[in-house]
Amino acid sequence: MKRRHNPFGNRLGDTTPVQRLHPGEPRALEPWQWPIPGTDELELEQSINDDTDVLLTSQRGLALAARVGFSKPAAAALGTALSEVATNIVRYAESGTIRMWVQQRDGQIGILVEARDQGPGIPNVDQALTDGFSTGTSLGDGLGGAKRLVDHFEIDSTQDKGTTVRLLKWG
Repeated sequence: MKRRHNPFGNRLGDTTPVQRLHPGEPRALEPWQWPIPGTDELELEQSINDDTDVLLTSQRGLALAARVGFSKPAAAALGTALSEVATNIVRYAESGTIRMWVQQRDGQIGILVEARDQGPGIPNVDQALTDGFSTGTSLGDGLGGAKRLVDHFEIDSTQDKGTTVRLLKWG
């Protein structure tokens, strides 16, 4: 069964255009309409297979945030959220991919993140977002913590198919 958690209600239906910050002609995107595969909108992609990749992803996210002018607290929040979702990929799915795109809207610069795995999925997304809940040996603060650190958070999970977490952090 496919489960989708959307804590932002109608805000995901916002139609304010988003433009990418990438060489070439900007292309208008709607918020939460993620970049189309096969286009050049991808800014950074990292395979996640082990703890080294978790650290590398966090560092690359911090470097990307610094490059586009994020404040230090915003960059740190993004780096920590990246670490949390990447750790979950290693712990529960064994491997996956994290992609990041730089976006601009209304003069603000943000980074969109999509973390995707082909793992077992999350049986109860609401429970997984509850602080202190863990199906493993962790403290159970990962997904809930990542959600609190970013400006928008979305999760899609299908049992036996995998999980996709999407984050947006403004700088």
